[in-house]
Amino acid sequence: MFEAKCCDEMPDLSQTVRAGRTSQPMLKPAIWLCTDGAAGNLKQAHALAEGLNQAASGSTKIAVQEIALPTRALPWRVRLLAPRYSRLSISELDAIKRLDGVQPQQIAIGCGRVGAIILDALKRRHPSLRTVQILHPRCALERFDWVICPEHDQARGANVLSLPGALTAIDDSWLRQGRSLPAAEGVRRLVLIGAPTRNAPFQAQEVRDAIAGLPREGLRVSVSRRTPAAITDALHALGVRLWSGEIDGPNPYQAWLSAAEEIWVTPDSVNMLSEASATSATLRVFNPECVRGKIAAFLASLQPRLMQNTPFRPSQAIFARLRQLLSAELDGTGTNND
Repeated sequence: MFEAKCCDEMPDLSQTVRAGRTSQPMLKPAIWLCTDGAAGNLKQAHALAEGLNQAASGSTKIAVQEIALPTRALPWRVRLLAPRYSRLSISELDAIKRLDGVQPQQIAIGCGRVGAIILDALKRRHPSLRTVQILHPRCALERFDWVICPEHDQARGANVLSLPGALTAIDDSWLRQGRSLPAAEGVRRLVLIGAPTRNAPFQAQEVRDAIAGLPREGLRVSVSRRTPAAITDALHALGVRLWSGEIDGPNPYQAWLSAAEEIWVTPDSVNMLSEASATSATLRVFNPECVRGKIAAFLASLQPRLMQNTPFRPSQAIFARLRQLLSAELDGTGTNND
């Protein structure tokens, strides 16, 4: 019923694959990051790549390349049913121009549903490729070498590594670097705003009123791509120092997060909560009583962190475990003979 389209019928996806940040000097890519390009997925994939890079035995880090494939660029059958009930065919994979005839050297990291679709196809084309899927792939976990899931997903398997929250690269070194950036000067209090969701239906007006009551000195506010325009407009009307996108200049997120002594976060985003909890700032959550479902389970796991100012960094244990599991590939002694 759902026959794979031939390569000639596939859309030209060459523009959806873009080179990512690479280490210097430039090397042939050894770690591929496969996502839909969404900021939350891409940040977790980069965090894992950076964590793994710390295990490289040589002085030159392993190069990294992004494979960003928007969901809308996938064939309709794949977009609707994959990865559980359908798969990206090898011919469809090859229609992504940069992947045609190219073989990743050792490791591919995926994050999110689209990342799982690409990893699954790559693994079938290159069986010896080591694949690491971040977030539950919504298909058989055995299709991947390792799967990293939040504890609230309750995924089980010999190849599953669980952690509270989302992966983040934030550690003492990351924070020191952030505090050295010019944008960190004068920052005392930071507010991170996402958007109301079904499982975190916080009241935007209450958040706006709470921000209005905060001291203006040293106050910074950062919103996400999901934040409704009505909230952003209300914040502009308050006259607070706000970053809402490139229109406001370079993203100061690392500098602001690193320098803040107090961080307020809306309860809708596991990524934002995980990043804020990895700092040593006093952490506060807007409307925590409104959350339900998986986000409520995660917020419950943060209670010890909310009561003290010690950094909460479960990602570091995941990085250490995967460094051990991938030691041959990271040291360049692994083979990739299909």
